[in-house]
Parts: sequence; C-alpha cells; structure tokens
Amino acid sequence: MDAYANMRMNHTPIPTPPGVRFGASALAGLSLAFFWSALGLFTALGLGVLAALAAVLLVFAHPYRRKMKAYAETTPGVAQLIPLMIWWALAMLTPVIHLPWWGAALAGLLTMAVAYWIFPHADGTRKLAFA
Repeated sequence: MDAYANMRMNHTPIPTPPGVRFGASALAGLSLAFFWSALGLFTALGLGVLAALAAVLLVFAHPYRRKMKAYAETTPGVAQLIPLMIWWALAMLTPVIHLPWWGAALAGLLTMAVAYWIFPHADGTRKLAFA
C-alpha cells in the first residue's frame, strides 16, 4: 500500500462543516480580489482586511472548533501555517499588482478554489485523523 492510500484511509473524526469551509474560502478569495483590484489603495486594503477578518471570525466562532479542542488539544504546526504564509505573501503583492475587475475576480475565484481544497489541512481537522 502506498503512502497516499494509507493517508486516505484515516477517517477525519470532526470534519470541517461545508458552510465554514466554503464561506472562509470565499472570503479568502474575496480578500485577494480586493487587494489586487484597481480600487484605491486604502479602499482595497480596508475591504481586503475586512474580508480576511470575517474569514477568521467565521472559522473560530463556529461550534466545531470547541469539538476539536475537546477531542484533542493541538497547537498549530508548521504545516497549518504554510497556507497562511502563502496567502500573506500573495497579499504582500498588493502594491505592485493592479488587475482589471475581471482579472481580480478570476484571481479571487482561483484563490477560493485553492483555499477550499487545502482548508482541512489549514484549520487542523485533517490533522485529527492522525492523532
């Protein structure tokens, strides 16, 4: 059995709720779309930071986080921080990237898709399968 099949066999005991996963991913994509849009710098930064804060609030305010904490006391590992570092690096490109509305929307949708795909690894629910 290869390592990928072995990893997929481990059941995630507390899966990320679909609404939280989709909502936080959409807000992360929206934040980068705002950052990279042709809006004024302070408007784009304000709306982008607001969307990012809403994503964090959505994740940490949901009851599934309490269930996770009760299941296993975990601290964020480096693997959980890498997706956030990638998002932060992309956000730092804000001063040099100014896209038209369709480019910002496309970048936001692409960011949303990637965030949705890696979300269980970033929020720690997938880590519980190996606890």
